[in-house]
Amino acid sequence: METRLCTLTTELSSILDDHSKLLDKVSDREKALATLHPLATDNQSATQNLQAGVQQLEDKAEDIEGRSQRGNVCVLGLAEAVEGQDPSRTWSPGSGPSNQHQSSPLLLFGEASPCVRLPPLRGSSAPQAGKTSTL
Repeated sequence: METRLCTLTTELSSILDDHSKLLDKVSDREKALATLHPLATDNQSATQNLQAGVQQLEDKAEDIEGRSQRGNVCVLGLAEAVEGQDPSRTWSPGSGPSNQHQSSPLLLFGEASPCVRLPPLRGSSAPQAGKTSTL
């Protein structure tokens, strides 16, 4: 009986030592977690601020790109020097020399803009139905 009691005491002592070591490890992990938690919170806040900044920069870049494309106008189907000496008088719908332009010119605005067909100059052939858009 005494040997049995001695064996149980030895086993219990071993279990208590293991338990003590585990408690020390848990305590160390809790200290490390307490140190890292504020850093993680700060990083999360910084990440959210950076994401908001990136979104603002993307919006700004899109706006700047849109503004830069507003002046990109390509006119197709209009002969060189059709406007003559006074472009504001001769190159507007319904005005200009009668035989310099036979079909309505096609305007392209930027890369992604739809095509707009202008009415022919004064005296040229009439525009086809559904093909004329006013600006």
